[in-house]
Amino acid sequence: MEQDNHVVVHSPQVTSPLQDYGSFLEEAKGKEVQASTWSPLEKAQGPEVGNWEHVDTTPRLSRKASSLSSSSTLSSPCSSDYAPTDSGSDASSQSGDSISGAWNYSAFEKLPVELLDSPPSTFGPRNEELVACLLTSRVISSTSMKMLYRHISIPHSRIFAKMLSNLQLHPELGTLVRRLNFCHYNSMGFGRTRRRSSEIQNITPDTLLQALNSFTHLREFLVHEHLDSELTSSVLLKLFSMPSLHALDFCACSSPTFVSGMSAAITNSLTLPNSLSNLTRLSLHECTTLQAPFFASLLPRLPHLTHLDVAHTLITDSALASIPSSARLTHLNLSRCTRILGANTVVFLTTHPAVRASLVSLNLTADPSRFRLLYAADVDELLPRLPATLRALELSGAKVNASHLPSLARLSAQLEELGIGYSELDAEQVGGLLVPQAQELDAPAPALRYVNFHGMEAMTPMAVAQLTCLLSSSSSSSSSQHQNKSKSKSKSKVSVLELDPAVFTPAYVRSHRRHHHSTLPSDGDTWVLQETGRRVSCVRVAGGGGGAGFNERDNKRDNGERKWKMGAREWGVRKVGVARMDGGSGAGGGGSGGVYGFYGCRR
Repeated sequence: MEQDNHVVVHSPQVTSPLQDYGSFLEEAKGKEVQASTWSPLEKAQGPEVGNWEHVDTTPRLSRKASSLSSSSTLSSPCSSDYAPTDSGSDASSQSGDSISGAWNYSAFEKLPVELLDSPPSTFGPRNEELVACLLTSRVISSTSMKMLYRHISIPHSRIFAKMLSNLQLHPELGTLVRRLNFCHYNSMGFGRTRRRSSEIQNITPDTLLQALNSFTHLREFLVHEHLDSELTSSVLLKLFSMPSLHALDFCACSSPTFVSGMSAAITNSLTLPNSLSNLTRLSLHECTTLQAPFFASLLPRLPHLTHLDVAHTLITDSALASIPSSARLTHLNLSRCTRILGANTVVFLTTHPAVRASLVSLNLTADPSRFRLLYAADVDELLPRLPATLRALELSGAKVNASHLPSLARLSAQLEELGIGYSELDAEQVGGLLVPQAQELDAPAPALRYVNFHGMEAMTPMAVAQLTCLLSSSSSSSSSQHQNKSKSKSKSKVSVLELDPAVFTPAYVRSHRRHHHSTLPSDGDTWVLQETGRRVSCVRVAGGGGGAGFNERDNKRDNGERKWKMGAREWGVRKVGVARMDGGSGAGGGGSGGVYGFYGCRR
């Protein structure tokens, strides 16, 4: 065979999950594929060889190229061509290929589908590895194709256009999509004006409808303010009418087009079902222009709601009370909602069947300079009646004082996140809450990992330095006084203290880093001042033998990931995630990725 009739296969450099690999298959038709690989060889000598041995794999790839050459079209990943067969069976009898002889699957290809459904993602970009897996074998190609299209992330409009063109060639790929994620989408920074960007018809209401019509099994749709002008009534009605959709996120969408579309699709719609039983997770975070009738019309239609984020919206007490009793809310964000009253909110949280026994994360943040949601009497009524399932409680802006310390101490045994910003507690009372005194060691040890002191005048730099010393030395001091008490019971697990940026200004943080090597004085662990957007935190980054960031059960460092945090690893996330993201920082859902990260972790 002539030299120009050979194709050398390299690992493709792909950054988009939507790159079509059909061109490779067309190029390989009728041609013998010449390739090679390397395997370790301990006894190999010479600078050219090093510790690797050259192994010729041409026969196996040539046989695969021959099978591709007889295929006239790109096989569907959902068809029987991709189904594994027993060893020794004739692959050509199933796929229609004109191959003589049996296809011998390797041991790796015979693994259960559950194992093949998790391709490696350790050595480089995920899509690059998945596209490389597409060229391996039929079995692995089928699994890789499903993984490639299962969760689609759109960083800019050109990727969306490529996806649509690929769906036109292979419509069956649309059935693989489970998540359409625009949280990393950004139309700015390309050197174009807003008018020029609007003239590029990549993402429009029509193209969005075209994609949604192809994604018949879509479960999660995540979007934000940069696309709210494309969310017309037809697009929104299609979303709410999709029977398989479980999660919707409209973070910061507030354009007139979006508001009028929501009103037409929900409030004034005659075709929308009275019950959207499939929709369980909904985020309207910072949708500040949605009117009260919209909430009163939508919330009664959600009988299985579990996650609700209506932070900084115009939701009312009556709309909250209209949530069906069959719902079981685990995550609820009512921060900066000024149309609800504290007393009515307490009644809702303590008596409504949807929240009174199921809450895991509750955010009631308010800005007391503009609106105070909870007064001292409301806090007295709320704290003793919170459910045992609660793990995160944000009360910043509530009128918390010394009379609430016993209830807070009881809750600290189950809470991992606590916000007491703008409270009337002093530094000594805060220290007694986070580190139990000797006479209080019989009480359950605090499980707190994160405490929010935003807006507290008592938490000065000197008070924070003393508190970090107290947190670091709590184990040794308490164990010496009570030798029969375990260290893990008495040592504080607090690892993040969020501080007031009005006190710990950027200039102070920079000066502190220059003169004190980024650390606050302590007797044991190292505490570091960190800026994340508009937030300033004091973070424990090192320590020995337990305490903060240490998982005693597994005897290893705690990375902050929890099941209830929807994949996020950061503490104090202010936005409810409606989709479980992998990787924590930069993930997108509840983590610090994209626009969602700005609203959740930097604001």
